[in-house]
Parts: sequence; C-alpha cells; structure tokens
Amino acid sequence: MKQHFRIVLIFILFVMILIGFQTVSAEIIYEEQSGKLKHQSQDIEVFSELSDYTDSFYTGYAADPFSMQDYTPKDIKDIADQDFSLPSSFDARKMGWITPVKNQFPFGTCWGHTAMNLAESNLIRKGYSNSRLNLSELQLHYFLWHKVPDPLNLISEDKNLWFPYEYAKGKRYYWIDSGLTAHRGLFLLSTWIGPTFESAAPYPSPSANIHQIRLDDSLAYQKTVAYLDNAIVVPFQNINAVKKNVILYGSAMIAYHNSFNPNYYRKEKASFFCPDKKYPSHFASIIGWDDTYPAGRFSQVPPGDGAWLIKNSFGTDFGNDGFFWLSYYDESLYKDAFFYGFEPKKKNQRNYQYDGSLNHDTISFPDSNEVLAANVFTSQNDESLTAAAFATNSHDFKYEIRVFTNLKDDANPESGELEMTIRGRKNYSGYYTIPFPYSISLQKGTRFSVVIRITTEQVGRANIFTDTSFINKVKNYRGEKVTYLQFISSSHPKESFYYSKENGWIDCYDENEEYNLGNVRIKAFTMIKAGNTKSLLSDTMESNQDLLIFDQTELPTSTSKSADPILFDQMDVSKLMLPSTGF
Repeated sequence: MKQHFRIVLIFILFVMILIGFQTVSAEIIYEEQSGKLKHQSQDIEVFSELSDYTDSFYTGYAADPFSMQDYTPKDIKDIADQDFSLPSSFDARKMGWITPVKNQFPFGTCWGHTAMNLAESNLIRKGYSNSRLNLSELQLHYFLWHKVPDPLNLISEDKNLWFPYEYAKGKRYYWIDSGLTAHRGLFLLSTWIGPTFESAAPYPSPSANIHQIRLDDSLAYQKTVAYLDNAIVVPFQNINAVKKNVILYGSAMIAYHNSFNPNYYRKEKASFFCPDKKYPSHFASIIGWDDTYPAGRFSQVPPGDGAWLIKNSFGTDFGNDGFFWLSYYDESLYKDAFFYGFEPKKKNQRNYQYDGSLNHDTISFPDSNEVLAANVFTSQNDESLTAAAFATNSHDFKYEIRVFTNLKDDANPESGELEMTIRGRKNYSGYYTIPFPYSISLQKGTRFSVVIRITTEQVGRANIFTDTSFINKVKNYRGEKVTYLQFISSSHPKESFYYSKENGWIDCYDENEEYNLGNVRIKAFTMIKAGNTKSLLSDTMESNQDLLIFDQTELPTSTSKSADPILFDQMDVSKLMLPSTGF
C-alpha cells in the first residue's frame, strides 16, 4: 500500500476570526512535450480576513479554490429554457419545501446546516417528504473527521484529520469548528456518509463538552437515509440559471461575507448589502428572490432593486424569523451557487469508490479538449451494476460512459467486454450520477471498469476531479507552527487510470509521488441481487429513473411519481403535489 503525502501545493483558507491564510490553487495538467503530468499553479488568491465587528463570530466557512471566476460571461451559455417562465418573485416557503430555521451557535457548522437544508428542500421538492423532515448536521461534521470503514472497505485507508490548536490563550478550534469548502462538502456526501435523521444524532447544546461527543459507528453509513445524486455549480453570471435551479432543486448553497456591521446589515429590514469586495465567510441558502425588492431598504443603496431571499442558520431571533434579504449587487457574494440533488437510499445499494480524501485536484490536458479516465473495481457479491458517477470542474461539456466487464488485462480498463456506452451533455461543472437504461449483471469477483470521457469545445477546459493528499500547518498564538489539517489519499495499483496519446493507459499509482494523483473521482453503483431492496426512507416508494441521452437541461436525473405514503423516521406523511413550472 502506498500513501501519497502531498507537498503543499494548495493553501486553503479557513476564514476564522483574527486568522488569515493564503491559498493557491494548483491544477494537475498534462504536458504533451514530455508525456508526463505536471502541476501548474494558477488562480492565486490571498484570503486574509479580520472580524470587522465585535458581534461577528466564526461560522465555519472555508474558501474554495475552484471557481468559475476565470471564465468570462461569453463562456457561460444562457441555458434558461425559452418555455420556462420565471416569476419576478419566488418564495420556496410558500411551496412547502423549506424546513424550520435552525441555530448553529456557537459552533462553526454553517456548511452542514446549509447542506442539510439543501437535502431537506430537495427531497421535499421531489415529493419524498414534507417540511417536518429534519436531517442531522452533527452526523456530517462528526464523521467528516472521525473515520469509519466504508461498507466495501475501499476508502477505509483514506484519512481526513483535524487537530485542535490554540488560536488564543486557552481557546482552541475543535473539529466541530473546522469549516468546509463547498467542493469538499459535496465530495463528503458523495461517499454516502449521511444524511441521517436528526433524532439519530441530535445537534449539541451550546454548553456541550465537545470532547465527550461520541456517535455510534453505524451512523456513518448504515443509517444513511438518502444519498447525493448530483451536484451542480452555477455561476451568478447567469442569474436566470440560478433562479431556474432554485425552482428545480428547492434551494441553493451560497457564500457571502457575514457581518452584523450596520453599514452592511440593516436589522429592522432584515436586509444585507456589502458594497465592498470582501471575501466570503459564511454559507447560507437561497430559497427565493424578489426582482422588485427596493434598493432603499438596505443600509447602503445598491445600484438597483432586487434581492435573494436567504435562509440562515442563526436561529429565528435573527432577521425575519431566521430569513433575510441579500442584494443582487452584493460584492462579497461568492461567484457560484451550489445545488444538491438527493435520492432515497435503498438497503442493498452499494457504492464502489476510491476517492475518500476530501482534498482535490483535476487532471486535464492543456493541448486537448478532452480527458479520458477510468476506475477498475472487483465486484464483492453477485450484484447488478445500475449507475455510475463522476465529478468534473468542466462546464458545457459532453460526457461518454463505457462499462467493461471481465477485464483480461488489469492495466488496461478497456481490455474487457464492452457492456454499455452512454453519451450525454451537461451545462455545469459538478458531480453527476448517470442511471443506466438497463442493469449489468456481475458475478462475485468480476473485474469491471467504468471509463469516462469528458469533451469540451475549448481546448484545455476538459478535466476530471481526483482526490489528493494535503497537510497544512498554521501558527498558534505562541507563534509555533502546528499541523491542524491533514488529508491522506491512499491508493493502490490497478485502481485509477488516465489516458495519454503517447503512452496509452497510465496507472495513477505509478506517477511520481510529487504529483500525488490519488484516485479518480469515478464511482459505480450496484444493487445486491438477493434480499430487500426497499428504500430506507420508505417501505412503499417506487422510483422512476429515466436516462436522458444528450440531455440539454439540468433537470434532476430522477423523479418519483408514486402516490403511496412514505414513512419518514416513523412518521406517516403524504407526498406533496408539485406545481407546474409556470408560476
């Protein structure tokens, strides 16, 4: 077994009170001249933030090095369908999609609260539950840093480690205050760690002793009730696309510069506008908008009317019962909105994966408009292969998925029997699960591969995510350098591959350690043939999963049309009737 310990190539900011870090984004690219991969640093940004108001507090946001900000507006196609009528105002609460506001205080769990709001609203939007659904934020943050072997034991050697350190005398940042980037968060959810019900892992009280919190290992995977089906990253350059996807998904994850400074936050109007280019420090959720929201209702007058309706995680005493208005013109708003799609998890579903480290890079070819990568797996049971997933930072791309079984050469993912080819198109970067039009039967011990090709119109834009190792140190209040964050990607031979025209298939394990490719973020999903295949959320639900070949829209990949009642955490609820899209 080989463990890649990465020389620091990406410095990640955790925007914390009185602490600043520098972050450098590095991308793995292919150098045609030498036929080898190399690192190229780019998108260098300095994130150094001091709390500008005494009642601001650390919320748990961490800056993400991957963004669409290097693309000009002409690179982003307007994908809002011509027949999709967008209203001038929208409020997902009126649709019954939004659950009650929660309070993260005093812990830095804004990502977990926002992610669980996205999960709750999406499951309700699809008709799987109602607004009484309550998913656990603690479970996500706990198992983010407390590793438990996955059911197939494929990512058990990958580690995500947090080491508490003193940022001031007698004051420490613990795992619950660690923060998370939006990409790392979606990669965590893609491993099928969570979500689970709040009743299984209740959020700690403000006076809780963090050292004494212990969750049963079964809560990591066995109690997962839904899984991340897809996640898309939509640039705010296309405001109509953001609005459209709020309606399609239920809500969106955003990041902005949180502050209670009256120059930015107008308490009596529950409105926020930051005209300064400050870096984001907090995650929250878009649940609606109003194009006519008056500019005069903000502390400082923005260039025009219009605001996003935001659900926060500061309790109902904040804002208007926990909600507030964020100006369209806010200068601190992060460039992209994140949307998560979820599906109920069935009892015998399996996730074949190698990417357990949450740190990430991409593989791309600067002189090519495509990238080809693959993962090779060995089936652990007699089972049916039903879907595959991949993660990419490309936008407006075509994808091709090929599945091979009974591989003759473990060093060649294409050396087996071609079982299926699927082609499609997506508008946004993100994480996609593609359901197969028919299942592929696998006998126990079958070596099979999932081969992904990403193609873009622009040269150098095609890429696929990998997991990587990363160690970061910070100076404590004494000025001593201490390790506080560590991601370890443990890879093995014959797992992950990428293809070059000069050298054919190259095993990522064989690359020079300084490149630290880790494993490719490609997954395969199966169902055990024998036993109960009912959803963990429902004893009666039937799921309709339709494959869209060359789909041009960003609709969620599956919907449920069952009218049967669904059992949520021992509650019998009925599915909501969803409105037509013409509001």
